[in-house]
Amino acid sequence: MSFSKRLPKSVIAKAQDGDQFALTTIYQEFKSPIYSLAYHITNNKAAAEDILQLVIEKVINKVSDVKNPAAFNGWLKTITYREAIDFIGKRKFEMPFEEELPEIHYSEIVHILNETTFDIENYLKILSERERLVVLMFVLEGYSHREIAEELDISESNSKQIYSRSLQKLNLLTKKESFGGSGSAPR
Repeated sequence: MSFSKRLPKSVIAKAQDGDQFALTTIYQEFKSPIYSLAYHITNNKAAAEDILQLVIEKVINKVSDVKNPAAFNGWLKTITYREAIDFIGKRKFEMPFEEELPEIHYSEIVHILNETTFDIENYLKILSERERLVVLMFVLEGYSHREIAEELDISESNSKQIYSRSLQKLNLLTKKESFGGSGSAPR
């Protein structure tokens, strides 16, 4: 399930007019991608369910603000991200900054992912909410560390540090046999 499903413009227009059937159609078509994204970020089923409800509530109350129906999917995905970020922000935790961490680059995580056979979702569950969110935003969504910092209300260096620590954790896990690794470092 993804946010790539395109609804007819007429459904969005009807939803903007308050049509209950159109709003139900939106819910039915997007409940899985919303829940999935929220769960991947929070790794918490109850939180993902709450985020789903908050997103749908915003759709009901704010769908009339969408000027371009072609932008609806991006708008919905952005709302989902923001609700997940708000959820994590309410938990108010931030990692202390340490200067000594080595920089790990995007190409290294791609290498880690390509050289191992594992279920990425099991690995992402090991990361904290904040770590998972930074990795997803940077690697999958293409956000810069500056953009991540602005979204999460942290410093850019903190975003880089969280990302680096996350990659270090993932790299260590790929080496553990209990996580599907060979017990040795990836080639």
